[in-house]
Amino acid sequence: MELLMEKKLNRVASLNLLSTVVLNGIQFFTLPIFTRLLGTGNYGRVSLYLTWVNVLTVILSLQVSGTITIADVHLPEAEQKGYRSSINAMSLLFSVIVFSLVFFFKKPLSNIIQLSQVVLILCVIHSYGKACISFLNAKYTYYKEAEKNFILSVGVSIVSVITSYIFITQIGNYDVKYMGYICGIALPNIIVGLGALFIIFKEGKVFFNKKYWKFCITLCVPLIFHGLAHLIMSQSDRVMLQAYKTDDVVGIYSLAVNFGLVINILWGAFNNTWVPFYFEDLKNQKLDKVLARGKNYIRLFTILTCGFILLSPEVFRIFADKSFWGGITLIPVVAVSYYFVFLYSFPVNFQFFHKKTINIAIGTGVSAVINIILNMILIPKYSGMGAAVATLIAHVFLFILHHLIAKKIDKTEYNFSMKIYASEIGFVLMISVCFYVLKEMPLIRWGIGIILGIYMLRRLAIQKNIF
Repeated sequence: MELLMEKKLNRVASLNLLSTVVLNGIQFFTLPIFTRLLGTGNYGRVSLYLTWVNVLTVILSLQVSGTITIADVHLPEAEQKGYRSSINAMSLLFSVIVFSLVFFFKKPLSNIIQLSQVVLILCVIHSYGKACISFLNAKYTYYKEAEKNFILSVGVSIVSVITSYIFITQIGNYDVKYMGYICGIALPNIIVGLGALFIIFKEGKVFFNKKYWKFCITLCVPLIFHGLAHLIMSQSDRVMLQAYKTDDVVGIYSLAVNFGLVINILWGAFNNTWVPFYFEDLKNQKLDKVLARGKNYIRLFTILTCGFILLSPEVFRIFADKSFWGGITLIPVVAVSYYFVFLYSFPVNFQFFHKKTINIAIGTGVSAVINIILNMILIPKYSGMGAAVATLIAHVFLFILHHLIAKKIDKTEYNFSMKIYASEIGFVLMISVCFYVLKEMPLIRWGIGIILGIYMLRRLAIQKNIF
């Protein structure tokens, strides 16, 4: 039985990673095509539209998908399908109310957020469709249905790319080509999103249940603020760089941050695999197993982060124009920042298990405020590096705060000590120093990276499992 569980974990992790690689590979390799088709002005309008889609998705979804894992722990198995159906009905009702308000006030709102009235309406519907897809993704992920998750995620991405390309090339007027891209992304998300909603309702057949709505609302409202705070943390540095510096500085910084997102993307794929097994072991009080798996997971991610830092300059130069190469010096800071996001997920997942979502929201909100204050202090003097350091400090604070909160909830059940984290953090920081010392010595850096890779592969071969 134990062997079968390990094989399932490895299979789920592999499919989740493959899904992540394919998804981001599609986005990465099609980016040059669309930027050339659209040009800077049209691409700027698309970027603004997608920013608002991300914000509205957090709001319209009510972040109900974040309660799936908690409900599985605290509600009987027979009620799970009904719970998922009921909370989606609640999200749908809220979205209809928001859509009605937006439609009624579309003219002033259009002027405020600088989107046309038609695009504004499309943005709301697109956001709801995306929220439904995200919910089904979360459900497939938690219940270890990795194949379905892969098909859903990759399918929507491929169809979006194809339809966007077709629509853009069919529009003759260059000034409105951005509408081709927007419609090409929006329509698949709306159609598939409604299909996802149908699947959820068909499974559960429950639309209003006071018990479920009450259970969900107490958990998801803090998660909305948590999601919005994360958006502030990810966007405030660029907005403030634009206010204090030039568009060139913003462009170089943005590319370095987007390049460093590889670390965050990998964490997302691993976390989707880790959480169901982690919750299962916690539920069964297999604390020794949790700690052993956790140590393996931390070591794996530490080596991946270090390898990324060491090999990044040459890879960055391949994919970026020479005018962006000044952003190479930011990469270790950005990577370490995302590494702390990975570490903070350990105490945050523990808080999710214990339904302490309000703590999660407060921690993220405070960190967002710290990030903004530090940006105001560091950006005028240190430019892009100041923004990167400000984000790093905010993420370090986020990790330490949640570690202390988790220990306060139950220091026996949350059995990850700061000593476990400290040795891994120290190694990542040491490799970051090596990056700057060996910046112009690629053979040595790549040699160290290869040694670390061999070490990790050997370790995985001995363990015979990812965690």
